Parts: sequence; structure tokens; C-alpha cells
Amino acid sequence: MASRPRIVQVPGNGGGGDIRNCNFYGWAERAFKQRGYTVKLPEGGMPDPLRARRAIWVPHIINEMCEQDVASSVIVGHSSGACAALRVAESSKVKGIVLVAAYDDPLGDANEAAIFELDELSKRKRGES
Repeated sequence: MASRPRIVQVPGNGGGGDIRNCNFYGWAERAFKQRGYTVKLPEGGMPDPLRARRAIWVPHIINEMCEQDVASSVIVGHSSGACAALRVAESSKVKGIVLVAAYDDPLGDANEAAIFELDELSKRKRGES
């Protein structure tokens, strides 16, 4: 019997500190664990929680949260964590991805545009690059 994948929950930006009482994170962790899954949350929060820079988040997800075993991990990304999950999948084979409240356009917000280079992505999507 194949082993179950590790569930890695990646919060949106602002996900500093203990995220279990925020949004659906604690509920999902309990539900997955009750079903026999190993669940990894960013203990103490994500590094760089407000700016959510790709150069910091992607290596943290791969090395710390997936414990360098991305191929056996299902990444559940919420908001900017969904963007991070997609960026991980660009460079690494992932067992699976669940996107919650994902977006691909910064809607004119400079901080959001900087997160995972969304401004460039939205320009390409509109054919402006």
C-alpha cells in the first residue's frame, strides 16, 4: 500500500505566528490528521509574512515544510500561499496542489504585484509583455 502524502498548508501573506486559529488552517489540520495524514504548518508562521517574497517563501516551502520531499507532498495554498504553491510546482514535481482563494492579478496593489511577480504574470495574461 502506498504511503499517504504529506499535507503542507501554506497561508496567505500576513500568516505570521501561530496560524491555527486563522481562517480554515486549524480546522483543516485536525480534519487531515483524523484521516491519517501527516500535516505540516509553518510553525511560528511564514518567514517574511507581510511581503511574501518568492525568493524567501519558495525555498522555505521546499526545504522546511516539504522537508525536501516535494514529490510526496500535497501543498494546500491559500491566497498568496496559492501563488507560492504554483511557484514551487514550476521548479519541482509535486504530488498535488490545492488552491484556495487563488488569484493571478494584483489589481493595482503594489505589494501584491511584488508577491511572486504577479505584475509580470498579469501583463503576460493581457498580452502586454
